[in-house]
Amino acid sequence: MSDAKQTTGARIAGISVPNLLKDLAVTLFLGAAIFGTTIGFKTKTAVGGLTLELHLGMAAAIIGVIVVGRLILWLTLWRRPEGQSVSVVPESLKTAVKAKLS
Repeated sequence: MSDAKQTTGARIAGISVPNLLKDLAVTLFLGAAIFGTTIGFKTKTAVGGLTLELHLGMAAAIIGVIVVGRLILWLTLWRRPEGQSVSVVPESLKTAVKAKLS
């Protein structure tokens, strides 16, 4: 997500709040889709077939940990000072590749 192009919206500590909320919503959705189904529902052998056992509390706790972990990453490792490039490729490598390609 590139917040260099998006200058509108609230910013807290150099982080675009709309981008942060959108990212956390997507994380919540994907976590619920993956862990809500695999951890939240368990089949158990019963007399005459299978029964469905619910573990929604455990699934909600795991999804919560994932969303909070993503928020911590946003607030610590992924935060960049205003105006700094979001690229992880060093400038020296970029110029070397451009020189080889020209």
